[in-house]
Amino acid sequence: MKTYLIDGYNLLRRAPQYAEWEQQLSREHARDKVEDDLSGLTALKGLCIILVWDGPAPGSKRSQRRKGILTIRYSGGRSADQVLKQYLLQKGGDVVLVTDDADIIKTAQLEDREFRTCQNFYTYVHGLVHGDQTNRVGKYREEPLSDAEVDYWRELFRAGKKPRDRKSTRLN
Repeated sequence: MKTYLIDGYNLLRRAPQYAEWEQQLSREHARDKVEDDLSGLTALKGLCIILVWDGPAPGSKRSQRRKGILTIRYSGGRSADQVLKQYLLQKGGDVVLVTDDADIIKTAQLEDREFRTCQNFYTYVHGLVHGDQTNRVGKYREEPLSDAEVDYWRELFRAGKKPRDRKSTRLN
């Protein structure tokens, strides 16, 4: 089973619904709503999620707690980035990092770990709950474009030149 290791404030600020909550509510209320949302998702779909927040736990000295089967971890005196990197270096098994932080993503890549951007994760879980809609809205891809795709897009956007028919361009 995959364990999703989530950079809490990064997800809160980058995923559209969560960012909206932070703007409309206090940061604490928005954080609680994200925790409730992810806790419901873990219960509904059986996902294993570790959510990491920067700073100390509000009103508690404990650095970790559970909400249902969701594990919530607070970084305490360290940054959430440091805690996430520690998990990536120590945790065995199938770990998927969820963040937009390039430095943490680099650590995941060096450790040969899978990662998702916050928007991609939000789209993924939204699809789990509401049905896969990638055919309607387009599929997000983490991998870079192939050389053939780059050449196609360069030609397409070259000023004053009509691009070749897309059917004649072979994309790998």
